[in-house]
Parts: sequence; structure tokens; C-alpha cells
Amino acid sequence: MTETFLNVRGADAVLDAVRSCWASMFSARTVFYRAKRGFGQADQDIAVVIQRQIASTRAGVMFTINPASADDSHLVIEGAFGLGESVVSGSVSPDRYLVDKRTLSILVREVHVKEVAIEPLADGGTVRRGLDDREALATVLDDEEVLLLARTGLTIERHYDTPQDTEWCFDADGALWMVQSRPITAVAGGDRFEPEAANPIVGCRGALRGARDPEMFGLELAALRRVWDSGHRNLHVMLRFVRTAAELRSCRALIAGAGLIDLPGFELWIMAEAPSVLFSLGAYAQIGIAGISICSGDLTRLLLGADPDSDLLAGTFDERDPAVTAYLSQLIPQARALGLQTASCGQAPSAFPESADLLVRAGIDAISVDLDDVDPSRQLIAAAEQRLLLESARAARPIQ
Repeated sequence: MTETFLNVRGADAVLDAVRSCWASMFSARTVFYRAKRGFGQADQDIAVVIQRQIASTRAGVMFTINPASADDSHLVIEGAFGLGESVVSGSVSPDRYLVDKRTLSILVREVHVKEVAIEPLADGGTVRRGLDDREALATVLDDEEVLLLARTGLTIERHYDTPQDTEWCFDADGALWMVQSRPITAVAGGDRFEPEAANPIVGCRGALRGARDPEMFGLELAALRRVWDSGHRNLHVMLRFVRTAAELRSCRALIAGAGLIDLPGFELWIMAEAPSVLFSLGAYAQIGIAGISICSGDLTRLLLGADPDSDLLAGTFDERDPAVTAYLSQLIPQARALGLQTASCGQAPSAFPESADLLVRAGIDAISVDLDDVDPSRQLIAAAEQRLLLESARAARPIQ
């Protein structure tokens, strides 16, 4: 929960990073965590670990049990290109390998689309580099490297005598570095509360889940109302995966019942990952929403029937596909015409200039990106805005 800083160069920069690590002990997330656990807010210590930065070409994590099932006969390895931050932060869908610990046989190999790599800069800091289709679908580890990692993981587990959550990387010379190991503190859980879904992306989630489980949704809304009653007015509701007007109407009624809808300044938004949003947007506006936010990744999955987590379908997943761009070119102007605010989230605007250009031309109001992507995204958006202004100026120029 505390901050991590990569590729810090120079004594002054190291000291600044250490201070920032100390300050992160009092972020909203860590303060909430301590309060929930009953820990004091002023009696916690922090040791800032300073390690050599490995200029890794491939990196990731390894669990010496399967964290999804708590099966201790398997270990799981996940990896991507560049620094391991892309895996740890969830910025990419990493390749995944499942290894039998007894026989050291590779049971599962999953090669996913890895759209970006986080790489170190020569003068310090990092940069996110968009990967072309060939590199994005390249295999991160060969079998020999998978088994080397597995054997190393077993050695670490035996040393600590408990399952381990580790981080690893390979440098440009192919040498393996183990950069972190800690006990696994959370395994399988939630199956008692979550309905089984053959395909989770179209399972009982989002607005449908809220409508079908009003008691659970009501608890979430009650917590939100407490936040507003405490004077914090910058927290709103965004419903995910709205399939139909009936779902939205049911959820909005529950939100109104919690006393939120009539609060001055409160806003109800929806995510627009379901393709049906384009055709139902007029009805949604009449029901009463303030805006839409577009998750380009989930929209692409559903619009193209593509799955970046599937070996067979990963190659068809592309957020720049003409069908996706045509859909967005209609959705955003239609939302604006209905008086709705518009926003987007996802990796595409920070990785691909054409995606940023599309959103700017369509009139998007806000673009949400990861913290590491703020600077490159600003550059791409500024360039798109400059192109649009230049084209407008040229079009307005009188013909001589």
C-alpha cells in the first residue's frame, strides 16, 4: 500500500523518494486500512528498502501455490516485457504458466496480448512503450526459463517453510534475478459469495448484480451515504455493465431509496462497455444519468468477441479495430448531444496516438489513465488537439 519508485538516480532523488515513501504511510488507502484493522495511526513504522534497479527485459511474479485455488501442488508464474511494474500494477495481461511442483512439468501455457512495456530511462524514471502486434503476442519465457524459475521458487519455499509470493526478472544477458519474496497472505476466497460464471465478463455483475441483490447493493449505498453525510462530496456512483434500461431503472430506484439522488451535486454515471449502450443511450438519459465512461478494453472484448486471455482469440483483440473506432465515433457525439458528460479509461489513449486522436476528435470530456501514463498521455492528447486546431484554422481560411 506504500509507494514504490523505480529507477531512481542520484543521491538527492533517492532522499526525495524515501520521503515520499514515508508520506505514503498517510495516504487515504493506508489510513483506511489501519483504521479497519484497529491499528493506531501514529505508531506504525516503515523501513524503506533501497535496491539495485535491474534493467530487466522480462519480469513478473511467481506464487509457489495456486492463489486462485489454494492448490499447493502447483505454482503459478506470470510475466511480461520490461520492468515487473506492468504486471504488479495490472497494466497488462501477462503470460501465465502453471507448473506441477512434484514433476516440474508445465501444465498450462497462456500467451496474452501485452500492449505496453514499462522500461527504465537512462536519466532515471520510467516510460511506457506501446508494443506492436508481433511483440505484444511474443512469448515472454521459454520452457527452460519457466522450469528455472519453478526450481528457484521451490528452493525459496523450502527455505522459508511456507508458500511464497515472489517477484523476478531476467536481464538483457538472460540472468535470472529474484528481487522479492514474502509469505502469501491471501488465497482462495469469495466462492461462498460469488455465483459461478462460465464467462465472468458476461456473468452476474454490474447493474444486474445490484438489481438482483438489493440487500448487498443497499449496504454499499449506505456506506456511500455516510461518506456524503460526513461532508465528502466528491464520491459518486458509476454502474458497470448496464445491459438494459430495466436494470438501470431498478438500480436508480435503489440509489434514490438510499437518499442519494436528491443530494445537491450527486451524480450517477454508467460504464459503457456493453455495446447495447449506443442503442439505449436515449432511454438511459431519460431515466437520469449524468454521464458515461468508456472502458476501451472491455468494449473491445464484447464488440469483437475477442479475448486477450485466450490463446486462440488473443490475436483478434485490438482496441484500434475499425469496428471499435466506428462505435466510439458514434457513441461520444450522441452522448454529448443528449447533454451527458463523457470520459474514457483504459490503456489505448496512453499507448496509441490514433486512439488519443479519435477521442479528442469525438469530443471526449475526460480521459483517465494510470499515474505512470500521465505525462505521455498529455503529450498525445496535446498533439491531437493541436492537429484539430490546425485543421480548423485551415478550413476557416478564405480561399484566395
